[in-house]
Amino acid sequence: MDFLTSRFENLWIWIGGIVVAQLTYKSSNFCFSQIEAKGDYHIDDHHTNEDVGISLGMALAKALGDKKGIRRFGHFVAPLDEALVEVVLDFSGRQHLAYGLDIPTERVGTYDTQLVREFYAAVASNAQMTLHIRQLDGINSHHIIEVRTCTDRIQ
Repeated sequence: MDFLTSRFENLWIWIGGIVVAQLTYKSSNFCFSQIEAKGDYHIDDHHTNEDVGISLGMALAKALGDKKGIRRFGHFVAPLDEALVEVVLDFSGRQHLAYGLDIPTERVGTYDTQLVREFYAAVASNAQMTLHIRQLDGINSHHIIEVRTCTDRIQ
């Protein structure tokens, strides 16, 4: 995400006194160097998944600040083996998620694939952005979910 150039080097997100996420900007790539989350995994992953999405959305909003000097719109299409996913965003200050992934399995490993939508809804809401994620092709759940590789490459 080139628009974050020089906005921050390290940004820590705290919820309830626990570091939930640290985002680090390195060279020309916006990357998440560490995400640490503690949750009620013995019940399910839902709340922790959502809390990480909330934290990342808050981190984006904080990093963008008044949004001066950024490119407001971003677009990226990624081929992930047989899967093809498009991500389009607008840092408009208005939250919206248009979610168009058709994930064929209920789980990838132990991860409940219904949580993918919940994660991106939390990110979009807390970053105050419009986010469109569309699956153009693909049948492998793991490859489709790897849309996250698109979101950190938006130009």
